[in-house]
Amino acid sequence: MRNLCTDQKGGTMVYVLVAMVVLSLTIMGMLQMALASYQTGKFMEQRRQALAAAESGVALAVAELGSGTEVPRASYSSASAPSIDSAAKAETGWIGPTTGAMPSELSLGPGTSFRVWVAQPVSNRTLVVAEGRSGGRTRLVQVRLKPRGRIPPFVVSATSQDHWGITLNGSGSITGDMHTEGLRSDSVMANGPVKSSGALYVRPDANLEGIRKRVGGYFQNGVEVDPEEYEYPMPVAPSRLPYRGRVAANGWDPVSISESGEYDSFLINGSCDFNVDTTAGDVVLHVKGNFTINGSVRLNIVGSHSFRVYVDGDFTWNGCTKGAALDDPTRFVVCCRGRRVVLNGSPSLAAVIYAPQSDVTFNGSGTFTGAVVGKEIVDNGTGSLIFPAEYRDRITDVYIGTGSATPVIETGSWSELSQGTN
Repeated sequence: MRNLCTDQKGGTMVYVLVAMVVLSLTIMGMLQMALASYQTGKFMEQRRQALAAAESGVALAVAELGSGTEVPRASYSSASAPSIDSAAKAETGWIGPTTGAMPSELSLGPGTSFRVWVAQPVSNRTLVVAEGRSGGRTRLVQVRLKPRGRIPPFVVSATSQDHWGITLNGSGSITGDMHTEGLRSDSVMANGPVKSSGALYVRPDANLEGIRKRVGGYFQNGVEVDPEEYEYPMPVAPSRLPYRGRVAANGWDPVSISESGEYDSFLINGSCDFNVDTTAGDVVLHVKGNFTINGSVRLNIVGSHSFRVYVDGDFTWNGCTKGAALDDPTRFVVCCRGRRVVLNGSPSLAAVIYAPQSDVTFNGSGTFTGAVVGKEIVDNGTGSLIFPAEYRDRITDVYIGTGSATPVIETGSWSELSQGTN
């Protein structure tokens, strides 16, 4: 006879074993799901951290450019060395040679880093590509930067909001529009026979009727409101330019420059050629004192690039500059932080002068072609002030200084690149 108890115990054991197998499979499935969820979460977290690292790289590049740091320029490619590398060794330099390792306070934490490529400006826009890394993830973004400050499209722009921002005492000619930030009826004064072939533009909140009544007859196209808002940040020279002492030249011997540099002062007296060779690229001078030209000095800029001068002191050009006139005024750019910019005698210059806190004075019979931004501007001469309409776009896109203002990301330029992203 069969033992029913024994049979029941055996059946129970089978059920228990089946339940244990099912439970084990369920637990294994749950563990696998949890592991997959963890891995997915970790993957997404690292991707977010990599994107944040890339955007941190962009923000740091913008800040360094705005502070005047000379950031090495490099176009992005997988084979090119980056302009900024947060993981670079001290001997390599995180922003070019001699800069050491990145400061610890800027670190993004273990396993997270960024590299940034800052290209040379094209049409006054700078392409920045940043690669962020976190764990095994990489994100790549690019933005396009534009300068915050720019040159307004006027032969003369006065930044002073007080009276007498522009004073016209001379008897020469003015071709092109003028602009003043002045609010009062006496923001522009006209005491001589000079007349402008263009218009005078004022802010929307200026005393339009008062200004029209006082000087409207001196402007062929009248006094109009300009709805555009302009910013006038102080120019800051690029940092880490090679130190070259000072220039103090007298007599007939030519003065020739083909490389950028920092100078304590710059003075040329006499009758000579001042030759600037821009064949290899822009020639940038930072003069920490005054920049002064006296006599019959002929400025000759050769090559296809620009001559840019940053002056911490005063800028003065006295005398004759026969042969110095250029067709394109954006080839000679002066950024001044001093109290005065003075053109005396008969200097014939094609230039863009950006001196938002300087008093600018034109004396004599020279011809100035280009654009001037100054705090208060006085024209006492018998010469000509000309805004060349054919160079309008180039003038408004003039690069007024690496550190002239923190650049901003151009609207709509942010994008994530697919290559190198995982």
